[in-house]
Amino acid sequence: ECGETFFAKQEPLDQVASRVYAEIKRITKLHARKHIIGTGVSFAGKVMKGEDGSLHRLPGAQPWRGEEIARIFRRQIPGLVEINHDKAAAMLAELRYGQALNCLNAILLLMDEGISLGLLFNGQILAGQNQNSGEFGHICLIPDGPFCHCGARGCLESVASPWAIENQIEKLK
Repeated sequence: ECGETFFAKQEPLDQVASRVYAEIKRITKLHARKHIIGTGVSFAGKVMKGEDGSLHRLPGAQPWRGEEIARIFRRQIPGLVEINHDKAAAMLAELRYGQALNCLNAILLLMDEGISLGLLFNGQILAGQNQNSGEFGHICLIPDGPFCHCGARGCLESVASPWAIENQIEKLK
């Protein structure tokens, strides 16, 4: 995991894909002795995933709307490439290697770029029709509250996520 955010609202997707590819090359060099069969790329926010598993839309990224994001990444990244929502990817990691290893049901609270829940029910990761189940951070807490990057006002994420807390601290300075 690179732990770096590559999301830029005005940056063309090909440029972001190139930066992600460069980071993947750097990481694979660190693990050169291991046989790597694939790469996982995850995104935060409300996303739209097609039946073929390709991601077609990212939150707040107008220039990227309609792009087949998986196709762009697969052009640059060798081997299997899986594109997924960050909460589903985190739950999958917990299910395969972590605390949910032998569980049929689990909830994972994810607080990184925002606030969301990874949901495991009867051994299946719940994604919802539009891959948006678990978007816990977009529950409205304060109707006239601060704007959220999803476009609404007063979401839990707009007052309690890491970026919101950072903004609140900056305003106090």
